[in-house]
Amino acid sequence: LPLGEYSNQLKLFLIVLMFIGGTSFSTAGGIKIYRLILLFKSIKKAVIDSITEKGSVVRLFGREYSNEEIIHSLILIILMAAVILGSAAAVSSYGFSFVDSLFETTSAVATTGLSVGIISPSLASGLKWLFISLMILGRVEIMAFLVMIARGPKITKEPNKE
Repeated sequence: LPLGEYSNQLKLFLIVLMFIGGTSFSTAGGIKIYRLILLFKSIKKAVIDSITEKGSVVRLFGREYSNEEIIHSLILIILMAAVILGSAAAVSSYGFSFVDSLFETTSAVATTGLSVGIISPSLASGLKWLFISLMILGRVEIMAFLVMIARGPKITKEPNKE
């Protein structure tokens, strides 16, 4: 049975799994499982800190995480979700269903290679460029991509050789 014929509920379940992705150091895309666990532990930390008015630490796999690292992970998750949702809205504006568009954009960013049939040689060139960008963005990760763009190429002037 082709993925395009699956129920929307199953597609949404697969979207969640693709969004979460694999473990650290895997080639799977997504936000990575450790970031999701870190987020849940951070919620617990926020509640405990609010009640006790003391600063607690988040430990995950034998490592302590600072508030800055937790915020960094949360921002990455939010950016990933925003890119996927924004891209899905753009794809659905071409007449595709939103769930199918969400499936395709999540698959592209998560670099899973699954498709419900939207991506094809006959796809509009603007959408082809969108999916190419999503695949690159998913492979290098959003934060690394933003850092790369923010720093830009370093052009150094050579001193005049006179």
